[in-house]
Amino acid sequence: MTSPLLSKVGTCIVHSALGSQTCTLDSFWRDQTCIITFFRRLGCKFCRLEAKNLSYLKPVLDARNIKLMGITFDEGGVKEFLDGHYFDGDLYLDRERKTYKALEYKKVSACSGFCSLLTKAGRSLNSKAKAANIPGNMSGDGWQTGGLLVVEKVHTDHCHLFDYTLLRFFFFYYIQGGKVLYHFEQKEVVNHPDYKQIIDVLKINPKDVPEFATVLSEECDDACKM
Repeated sequence: MTSPLLSKVGTCIVHSALGSQTCTLDSFWRDQTCIITFFRRLGCKFCRLEAKNLSYLKPVLDARNIKLMGITFDEGGVKEFLDGHYFDGDLYLDRERKTYKALEYKKVSACSGFCSLLTKAGRSLNSKAKAANIPGNMSGDGWQTGGLLVVEKVHTDHCHLFDYTLLRFFFFYYIQGGKVLYHFEQKEVVNHPDYKQIIDVLKINPKDVPEFATVLSEECDDACKM
């Protein structure tokens, strides 16, 4: 059955960033396993770097019939984000941040946000974005945190046999829901998902995605330096 977390966020309505389509979030995992990333600010170079890293997985995700989806509240940043080709998944708008509230993604203070940019993690992300030629801007709300979900489509068939004196009835019911394989929640604006855990829960061999293997190698180097 669907987890309480998915039940809460699944009823939230989002809008396609490219058209008039609207849908509830649970429609994402109704038919397919999916990765859903909740972006902070689309002009943020760290968010763009995350989008680029996740996009390296797109070919292998497509081969496995796994969706890559992005949610944003930053409507003003959509055009530049799409024009920059940072994200190969489907992008959706949540102007009222209902999904963020359902997942309890908080806002950090300006002081905390600025201080985190000066930490080792912040400097590392800045260097990686610079090396990848990913620019940023200062527009939009930079202190809203985001996160990421990997949700597995789950189907469970049940058959119950009721044996009465003269009649035998078979009752079948079908439960459709989702299972959370991985949930990442930002505490600071410089936090990012555990990319290795994402491919591990999806049983993806990093050798199948050479660009992503490089990302994992950089993450390992950072961890070793801590």
